[in-house]
Amino acid sequence: MTTIAILPEQVDEKIKSYRAIAGHKQSVGKTAGEALDELTKQLSEEEANMLVVIQNLRADQFFTAAQQSRLSELMARLQSP
Repeated sequence: MTTIAILPEQVDEKIKSYRAIAGHKQSVGKTAGEALDELTKQLSEEEANMLVVIQNLRADQFFTAAQQSRLSELMARLQSP
């Protein structure tokens, strides 16, 4: 089964988009669903079988606010040219 991550991106103070990532394939959309739909178009029939799990993006006992902040920082560095 293909693992897909969908991450929010802050383009500027007002515009927010979402990036869907599956291995080396990526897509961007105005919503998480749009990003997922665009990524699904790139996947083969075998890769397109998926189970969608929606994670609450609030801090919890497994992923603290500090860890979420660090992840956001690292993802921004990864996506910058």
